[in-house]
Formats: sequence, structure tokens, C-alpha cells
Amino acid sequence: MGKPTGATPEFVAEAQEIVDGLNRDLIAAETESRAGEVPPQRINSLFRNAHSLKGISGMFGLDAVSHLAHEMESVLDGMRLGKVLTDPTALDVLFSCVERFGVLIAAAEAGEGGQEADEAVEQVVDRLKQVAGRGSAQRPMGLRDMVELADDVLSVLTEYEEHRLRDNLTRGRNLYVLRTAFELSNFDVGLAEIDGAIQKIGEVITKLPSSKPGEPGTLAFDIIIGTDRSEAEVNAAIGDERVKVAAVARRNAPKTAVASASPAPATPSSSAHEEPLADDGVVHDVTKDAADEVAALKSVSRTVRVDIRRLDRLMNLVGELGLTKMAFERLSSDIRRQQGFTELAAELHKENRNFERRLAELQAGIMEVRMVPLTNLFERMVRIGRKMSRELGREVRIETTGENTELDKLIVEDLADPLMHLIRNSIDHGIEDPDVRSKAGKDREGVVRLSAAARGNHVVVEVSDDGRGVDIDKTLKVAVERGLVTQERAQELTRREIFNLLFLPGFSTRVEVSEYSGRGVGLDVVKTKISQLSGAIEVDSAEGRGTRVGVTLPITLAIIPALIVMVARRTYAIPLNNVQETLALEKGAVKTIERREVISVRGTTVPLTDLRNVFALGQLERPPVCYAVIAGVGQSRVALVVDELVGQQDIVIKALGRRLRGVPGIAGAAELGNQQTILVIDVVQIFNELSQNQGRTEEVV
Repeated sequence: MGKPTGATPEFVAEAQEIVDGLNRDLIAAETESRAGEVPPQRINSLFRNAHSLKGISGMFGLDAVSHLAHEMESVLDGMRLGKVLTDPTALDVLFSCVERFGVLIAAAEAGEGGQEADEAVEQVVDRLKQVAGRGSAQRPMGLRDMVELADDVLSVLTEYEEHRLRDNLTRGRNLYVLRTAFELSNFDVGLAEIDGAIQKIGEVITKLPSSKPGEPGTLAFDIIIGTDRSEAEVNAAIGDERVKVAAVARRNAPKTAVASASPAPATPSSSAHEEPLADDGVVHDVTKDAADEVAALKSVSRTVRVDIRRLDRLMNLVGELGLTKMAFERLSSDIRRQQGFTELAAELHKENRNFERRLAELQAGIMEVRMVPLTNLFERMVRIGRKMSRELGREVRIETTGENTELDKLIVEDLADPLMHLIRNSIDHGIEDPDVRSKAGKDREGVVRLSAAARGNHVVVEVSDDGRGVDIDKTLKVAVERGLVTQERAQELTRREIFNLLFLPGFSTRVEVSEYSGRGVGLDVVKTKISQLSGAIEVDSAEGRGTRVGVTLPITLAIIPALIVMVARRTYAIPLNNVQETLALEKGAVKTIERREVISVRGTTVPLTDLRNVFALGQLERPPVCYAVIAGVGQSRVALVVDELVGQQDIVIKALGRRLRGVPGIAGAAELGNQQTILVIDVVQIFNELSQNQGRTEEVV
């Protein structure tokens, strides 16, 4: 199949959307399979997505993707026709296809691939063929022996429609024919409305042009449906007197004769040659295709894919416009001061306010475009967790809530790796073996919950499990043995500080090394990555009951409101996301506890940190009148000492040069309206530095 020559961004975006759709449907199918039945609409959706992926990958010459999609499509077509079982084994193989698609698309984007990729694809293809080869040797009974439908109706049914009709009869469902007619100009709308109404109570098996013509200018249809509901309930669900409902009589055929599937291997349907065929040989419903085409056109006309780098450039331009706005404000103030509130000054002030409003709308619009729901990320985590639980022999159910919560696209992408580590950690360290859980009085199936919720300008993502929890005594013992903390210090640690030991480099409670654990690499990488996103991570656990890991992240890192402050005649910006309040630091308010300065804020003790010491600006003493900026990250707080509060301003954070990148406590740089460049303080990193270098940060009580 060869090495791909690369792929356009448009292909990568569209292919990834299709793969995400496959993953989403497979997760739903697995849940539905546990409940007893995967609905045909789900299999059809999977089949259509596999077919679409085969088509676009073939257009770009990505043979490996096209080949695998074709084999997956064949298996799914067999499932549609009842020739392939939809069981956990088959779903496992389909999940493997989705995982391999992700690898192949990433390789195509980078222009990589070759023999190793081809071999991995063939391994999955072999598994697909094994799944396709499983089936029953019994032959299905003819439909004419099962149901009283006219020969001119039965003769035009596609193989898929025959299977759905036979399946409904086998399940003992009621069959009805809905006779109706629609105007030629909008028949697709009428059919879609009936589809929507019937899907709530049953299944549309086929839609056929009626042998009895309707009024002039109309198109008449006979729609055959299967449902457990009565005729009266069907009429009520449709709610349209123009639709006539008639029951279809059964013949006295033994159910066992039609209950099994055909042994034929899964291949694309080619039996109904009298029906219109697409290029791939798959039978299509012409009226449904017409409706789908209209819907697709509407969808395309309202959706545009945009490279995130273009949005970054727009965001930078908005930041520059913000500086221009500040320059206009300064000029307007100068004119009013020199000439008074003249007609020119008033007009300039008015237009400046209009500019300010429009700029705020533009900024909000670009931010809205950058925001994406966590749905796709959560679905990827479910797939990863599902695969890992099977490899470890654990019974694990992964539940998600709040997946529609939105975050900046760049933060979502960077969140994938740390979230994957947390999911793996919960399954490997947290969830016990099924037998151990049973002895402890728990369900054999463990639960890992992935949730997200918006909290003001932040989003909190949590990973929790109902496993064994953190063994505090064992954690302290390992930390002392590895020299991460002294024996004396270990006795003084609070529960929260003990849990924070889990994030130290080199910490692991596993004795043996496995694919997932024991190397001392994992949670420290998670904390580092979350810190780079200006986020915070916290752990809470109850031994024997489970563990919760909470990650607090800013909604965006593009344009943020900031508090501008002065420290030792230097100007800094503190992101307002981390600022809780400011207060004047009066003499006598500062106390010393265990050689650390603290202040009391409404009865709560908060540690005090002078930014002079953080940034080694000790050449100038602290002025007699200064201020404390109460900064918070998660449940922790610290009071940062500054000389002066300058004001608030929206800023665009820009990366520092190579020589200054990685300076502790600095997140980047920003420009002010007077052409001045200032540094942006990284509050999260300051918290980390304080906890590591000064030993202990007091808890908020």
C-alpha cells in the first residue's frame, strides 16, 4: 500500500470528524449491547461513516485507510443484514479499527507510514475477517410465507429491507403500512417528519412510492413500519389525519425458521440489482437520498472548518487593536485636558466608546469560535480506558458527565495526555481485580467517572473511581525510602500534602514494572503539563472507597483580563482568573508563624509572599504602604505583596524568547498601550515553587 504522500488539513479535519463519529457510535453501541439490543439505526450510522471514510481516503490516495475502512464497511454491512453477530468480540475489533484510523490519519498528516503501518492494518483486517466468518448455518424463511404483503411490494425490497422486515416479524412486532401523499416541492420534509415520529416508537422499514397515485401535484408513499405499539398509539404518535394506518397480517409461520442468521460471509449487498446502485454496489433509497442530500447541503452551508493558527493570528490582531484603543483613550483625555470638553473632544469620546464596544464584541466572537466542547476528548478517553481495562483483566465501566462543557481548543488538545494518564492510573492503581472487589462487598465491575463543569472563568475536570483509594501509610513509607521527604517531615504532613507527594518526580508505589506502572513517571508529568496550562491539580481519597483527582483550568489562555501591578519599579500582570481580591497591607497585619509571614483574611490564615523575593528584586525595600493580592489556585490561596495596583486590562499573552523561556514564575509577556512590554506572572508555578522550596504552604481552614 505504500507510504502516504501527506494529507491536506481539510482531509485531516474531515477524516477526524468521521473517526470521532465512529467512536461515538461504538461507545453507544456497547452500552446498547449490554441492555440487550443494538438498534439498526446505530449500525447504519456506523456503516455510513465507514463508507464515507473509505471514499475520502481513496480520493487522497491513502490506501491503508481506504483498505481498512472497506473491510470495516463489509463487516458492518453484514451486521445490517443479520449475517454478522453484533457481540462484544465484534465490537472489540471495531474499536481496534477506530484506534488504527487515528494512527493512520496522524501519520498521513505528517507524511509518514510505510511497511509497519501496512502490517498493523493487515492484523486488524485479519480480525475483521474472523468476525465476518462467524454465523449460523440455517437458511431464513421466505417472506411470502411469513407476512401478507403484495408481491409487487416484496419484489422491490432491498436485501437490507427484507432483513429488517424479517427481524421485526421474528421479534413479534406489529407491522403497519402508512399511506400518505406529499406535495412534490417538499415531499422530503414530510418523509423526514414521519421518520422522526416513528423512530420514537419503532422503526421505518421501507418507504415506497404507492401503487395508488395521490392527488395531482403530489407524490404518494406506502411506508412500512415495525413497532410494539397499537394502531391507535401509532396514529397518536404521527398526529396527522392525512396519514392512513393499516395493519399488516401475518401468516402462521414458525418463528424458529426465521430466527437465525445466514452463514454467508459479510460482503456489500449486491442482490437487488433492480434497485438503483451507487458506484460501490450498495443499494440506496432514492427518496431518502434526496432528503439526505438536502440536509447535507444545509449543514455544509452553515459550517466552516478553520485552522486554529488562523484564529491565533486574529486574536493577536485583536490584542493589537486593544492597544490602539488605549492610545485613542489617551489622546482623547489629552484633548479634553488641553481644550476642555469641546465638540471635537465630545465626538472623539463618543466614537472611542463605540470602538470599545465593537472591539469587545469582536473579541467575544473570536473566543466563541475557539471554544469547543469536551465531547470528542471524553469519547477518546472512554476508548482508551476500555482497551486498558481489557488488557489488565479488569471489569470497568467509564461514565462521563458534562462533556458539553467548552474550553479553548488549544487547551483541550493539550489536556489529552494528562487526562489519559489519570484514566490509566485509576484503572491500574485504583480499580481492584473483580474477585478482590467481590470479597470487599463491591460490584465486580468498577466505575471510573469523568466529569467536567464550568466554574466562573474556570473549568473543573474530575477523574474519580470507586477503587481501593490511596494507602496513606504506604505512600509515606515509599516517599521516605526514596528520599523524597525526611522521616521527621513525614510525620508533620497533612492529608492534602501527603496526596501531593504522588506528583513528585520518581514517586511510585508499584514494586513491579509493567506497561502502565512502576517506572516513577506519570503523575509528575501530569502536574507539569497542567501547570503549563495555568491550571491546578488536587487529589482527595478515602481508603477502600476510591479516589478523586480534580483539574482546574482557565477557559482560555488567548486574551485574558489581568491586574497590572508595580513591584520594585517594575510592571507585571497577574491574570484575573487567579485573583480573588486585593487589600491594603497595613502595619501590624503581618504575623510570623513557623518563620513564615502570614496575614488574616476574614479569619482565615493566608501565607504571604513578597514578589521581590520570588524575582530576586531585593535591592529596593518594601514601601511603608503596599498591597496584598489574594491569589487562589484550586483550594489554595496565597497573598502576593506588590507596591502598587495600576489597574485592569485585557492582555494577549505572548511566548518569551528562547533565552527567557522557562523562567520560574513567568508565563509570558504582554504589551501595554504605551508601547511598554511587561511580564505576566504564572501564579500556579509560584505555588509549586513555594511548596517545593519553602517546604510547606499553610492550608486554608
